[in-house]
Amino acid sequence: MSIENKNLKILLIEDNFDEAELIREMINLVVDASINLTHESYLKDGLKCLDNNQYDIILLDLRLPDNDDLSSINKIKNKNATVPIIVLSSIQDKDIAVEAVRKGAQDYLYKGQFDSELLGRAIRYAIERQRIQEQLKKQIEREQLIGRMTESIRKSLELREILETTVHEVRQFLKADRVIIYGCQDKSSPRTVTESVAPKQKNNTSVLADFESLYQSYLCNLELQEEQEQNLEGAVVSLTNSILTVPIWQNYPEKKARLWGQLLAQDCSGCRQWQPWEIEFLIQLSNSVAIAIQQSELYLTVQRQAMLDGLTGIANRRQFDRILEQEWQRLAHQQEEKGVYYPISLIMCDVDFFKNYNTVYGHLGGDDCLKQVAQVIQQSSQRASDLAARYGGEEFAVILSGTDAKGALKVAKNIRSTLHQLKIPHQDSLVSQYVTLSMGIATKIPSFDTNPIELINLADQALQQAKTQGRDRIIQSLI
Repeated sequence: MSIENKNLKILLIEDNFDEAELIREMINLVVDASINLTHESYLKDGLKCLDNNQYDIILLDLRLPDNDDLSSINKIKNKNATVPIIVLSSIQDKDIAVEAVRKGAQDYLYKGQFDSELLGRAIRYAIERQRIQEQLKKQIEREQLIGRMTESIRKSLELREILETTVHEVRQFLKADRVIIYGCQDKSSPRTVTESVAPKQKNNTSVLADFESLYQSYLCNLELQEEQEQNLEGAVVSLTNSILTVPIWQNYPEKKARLWGQLLAQDCSGCRQWQPWEIEFLIQLSNSVAIAIQQSELYLTVQRQAMLDGLTGIANRRQFDRILEQEWQRLAHQQEEKGVYYPISLIMCDVDFFKNYNTVYGHLGGDDCLKQVAQVIQQSSQRASDLAARYGGEEFAVILSGTDAKGALKVAKNIRSTLHQLKIPHQDSLVSQYVTLSMGIATKIPSFDTNPIELINLADQALQQAKTQGRDRIIQSLI
């Protein structure tokens, strides 16, 4: 496992010395960075460490002598709101695990059920997610310094809205006739991303007929400067007296700056002399736009990471919980307001003898197996209202909103059939020479008097029956 930090500071709060040593050994096995691990047995001592030290991650046992519940997460967050937390607990309760994540933990691992690879991966993902979130936060803080106008431009995280606001505000502020943002990721085919035109110029078809050729000339000029290794940061070229053009650069750490596009302001009178303060304003604004673009990309990355499982690429447990509750409430409203009774079905899936699979094929092989199974499940739930999710470990779940028991059984059979056709080898399975799934199905009519937990419990009970009765089968709850 590779982590960017050359010196990784870890705070381990664990009252069992043997457990602490085991965790230390696991980390040393998989983390390439230099480890500085601080071990405390009491929460109060761990909190004192946070007063004078910055840690990359905290590994927290829930059962401590001075604190044995989830409030320990809140106490840590009150001390340091940004440090990522992974809970390592012997409490094998899914509800507690979900609540821990809701309170701010990045992950929840059951003691005795994770190895060094899983722990290392959890640490890497937690730190990476936190790094991206902090990067986004710093971007936002920098924006707040730019001033009233640029602040109003970037109130939204939607890139199109940001750019549309930019051209509109610039045109009004500079009293220009036309402002354009060109995207030039493909230099051979630049495109107008968005523009704002003064009402009096909208029907003026003769305005700037050679605009494209002027733009290409400017692009060539930039390339020439780049070859000469001149400083292009904030470079400004006035193509004519009426056009002011500045580049929008995207800067990346330890990478060459990339030309994202151009911000152009035009005065159709053809005789405007741009003032120094106007040039400086447009440079500043182009830098702000570049930050906004990167902010939008970071935001989308964080949003995707918050919703998706890092290994399989399908929805994660947090997204599963959110969508199930959302669909339950939506269908309950349909029943109360329109008297229409729509069912919701849930399929719980478990990879048969997956621990045996990991033993034979290794954890990388196990990861690849889970990815393939996830894709089979994802492809079998194709409606917009369906959701395939990784529920935890080798367990998957499929939410089928508006689908009755018969329809859910059809989806489950399709998953089973497709997986059989894939023929993923599993030489240590006791039911087949290939990877198989045990599946449990439950269906209910949502109402405000019932809870989606009931649906989960019924599907889980059906899943356990499928495993008890021999695995590689589908059991449907009849309740």
